[in-house]
Amino acid sequence: MSKRKPAGYWTLERCMEESAQYESRSAWKKNSNSSYCRALDSGWLDQCCGHMTGGRKPDGYWSLERCMEDAKQYKTRKEWQTKSPTGYSRAGTKGFRDKCCAHMDFMTGRAGRLWNLERCMEDAKQYSFRHEWEIASPGYQAARRNGWLKDCVEHMSYSQRATDGDVIYLWEDTTSGLYKIGVTSARIGDKRIQVCVRRNSMNALIRFMVKVPDAYAVESELLKLGTDPELDSSIDGYTEFRKLTNTELGQAVSIAYEAALSAA
Repeated sequence: MSKRKPAGYWTLERCMEESAQYESRSAWKKNSNSSYCRALDSGWLDQCCGHMTGGRKPDGYWSLERCMEDAKQYKTRKEWQTKSPTGYSRAGTKGFRDKCCAHMDFMTGRAGRLWNLERCMEDAKQYSFRHEWEIASPGYQAARRNGWLKDCVEHMSYSQRATDGDVIYLWEDTTSGLYKIGVTSARIGDKRIQVCVRRNSMNALIRFMVKVPDAYAVESELLKLGTDPELDSSIDGYTEFRKLTNTELGQAVSIAYEAALSAA
């Protein structure tokens, strides 16, 4: 056990010398708490920590190859996000995440059920139509996000598919301020929105819900706006949420209504 330092011992110079032994603030605090606290209380912390990287990787470190190598250590997206948040986040920012997660099972639902391809296919067998499966079970979203949808719905009637793709919508979760972009059909109204709201325990304020010639094309344009909040993959529809400024919200409204007018 180290000997307690006398009052006044930790001057700026001594704190600088002490901090120079560590590469991160957390390491300094753990190994020399008294000097760290003195620097914190005295307002010297930034000055003493100027040399530290905080364990951050250099710019450009998180290439596709490194993200994939990092992801290989984990069995689910949730595990990767929890144990390597930087690798998970960088993969999402660079558009690598789905590719990096191709080997993973998909965890979703409040009970944390593990959705792999086999379970999605078994779940899908209970339904005759896509829209029934989408509304009734989170297995639909798991299959969609992992690219298994085509295999899972081969036995279903396409005449009653999950959506006719003729309506584009955008709603705001009034609790978080995030916006959800999506495609549905005039045939089923706001059912898809209500399912998403219920599963995520959110509060929806529908900003627009309009019929357009090709809602999927409009959706692709809208998803280019704003920033991805990188929600946990257990959130229903998590890839379609965006942070939007007022200007970007206005752009979204214009894109949707211009598409609607083109069909008039």
